[in-house]
Amino acid sequence: MTHYQVFRLQPHRHGALIGASNHARRAGAMPKYIDQSQSDKNQDLIGSSDTPLPSLILNKLHQLGYCRREELTDYQRRKQGKSYIRSDAIWSIEVLLSASVDYFGGPDWRDQSDQAALNRWRDASVNFLKSTFGENCIFAALHLDEQT
Repeated sequence: MTHYQVFRLQPHRHGALIGASNHARRAGAMPKYIDQSQSDKNQDLIGSSDTPLPSLILNKLHQLGYCRREELTDYQRRKQGKSYIRSDAIWSIEVLLSASVDYFGGPDWRDQSDQAALNRWRDASVNFLKSTFGENCIFAALHLDEQT
């Protein structure tokens, strides 16, 4: 049987971060493909869903020396060379990693007691994210409540 890996990149401007954060934290109205009775099985793999994504990202940008324009005075911009985040800037890149359901054992894989394939995939995905993005990967979640 052929197994497929999905790798998708989605850039987000500041305005889209609220929706992405709500989706990751399962806040607000959820699409039909999310089985909320399974949401308690979701796992934070990197970072914590307790902090909203916009705050996590702004903290990371501050660490890198950037801040929002309204946080800077004209003096800081001109004389100290401080950088600000443009209003149309891409604030983050969302990475979606997924695999075909057959890799995990078929449509009823959630009911199987052997979760070895899921654990191998999860660990390989986290290792990939860390080796590819390093400290710039500030949040990763495993969503076990989504249907394919």
